[in-house]
Amino acid sequence: KGDPCRSVVAARGIGLHKGLRASIGLALVSTAVSLVAAELAYRASLEARYRAEISRFTSDTWQLVPDSPLIFRLPAGHEGRMRMVGADGDVPYRTNADGFRDPTRGVKRHGVPRVLVLGDSYTFGWGIADDEPYPQRAEALLREGGIDAEVINAGVPGYNTEQEAFLLDQLLPRYKPDMVVVGYVMNDAEPQMNVPQPPGRTYRYAISWAWEDARELVMRRLLGAREWASPNKSVPDFSYAQGFDERSRKWRESKAALSGISVGCRRAGIPLLVMILPDFTQPFDAGYPDTIIHRAVTAWGEELGTETADLMPVFQGLDHRPFSVPGDGHPNARAHEVVANALRDRIVERLRLGPAR
Repeated sequence: KGDPCRSVVAARGIGLHKGLRASIGLALVSTAVSLVAAELAYRASLEARYRAEISRFTSDTWQLVPDSPLIFRLPAGHEGRMRMVGADGDVPYRTNADGFRDPTRGVKRHGVPRVLVLGDSYTFGWGIADDEPYPQRAEALLREGGIDAEVINAGVPGYNTEQEAFLLDQLLPRYKPDMVVVGYVMNDAEPQMNVPQPPGRTYRYAISWAWEDARELVMRRLLGAREWASPNKSVPDFSYAQGFDERSRKWRESKAALSGISVGCRRAGIPLLVMILPDFTQPFDAGYPDTIIHRAVTAWGEELGTETADLMPVFQGLDHRPFSVPGDGHPNARAHEVVANALRDRIVERLRLGPAR
């Protein structure tokens, strides 16, 4: 027979072991509940801060659409002024009833080709007069060549490829274009920075918003990595080429949006042209930092079966300064004229409109 004392000790050990496991389990559950509660509270505070920020937001330039993927747009029928740094004065501009820097367009006229141009401040023509952006100049050049055509400027300063894709979904049935052009700029994979960003967009890939911010704080403040940014947050990079690093989600988002634009145009039975516009703040020499972006977008076009036109070779080796707005860096009227000539030729070729002068 067994020893009764030993049995009692064993039974007590089993009881203690079960009690320890129960205590550890309870502690883990309590910790998990506390972390979830803290995360929800942190998210609620960021959402509340965002709502308060947009409630105070006032701007003559931007109109918020916070519950839309567009996030913001230009106000319709607006006369505004672009505040230029280092220039002689502000530059005026007007928007039409649809909020674009373009003449009011009526019903599509029979036999008149219509081209819709999407883009950001480059396409909009930041820093130049209303008749100088490359869509307007391309239309004028076509008419000078005896071709009656409409080239609609739907550029919105600050838009990225994702916003342009959402905008196209709205504009295709409205404008019924015969061709779509995307003016792809070096920061088109970056998040918009013109208005307050919804937290849901900033933390779109983060499981825990609080953890991402805490990790960023530790890396920047305690470890001295001042340029470190969480790969799970949608925030601007310190250089546009960083967004095209192999591990970055930014170029994947931009490529997916461009793919959506391509599919939409294909379903509508209309051609798409992606014009890759260089960064006019950078010297057009061997040290130009964004070559990786030009190559990537060109490769996307080949993969998607979409025509691309990289304009960097047109400017390669030239002094970039005569082509940019003084003190600002956006392309000036001279640069837009070069882009407009290239666009005019592509429109004529793609829509088979006859020889252009």
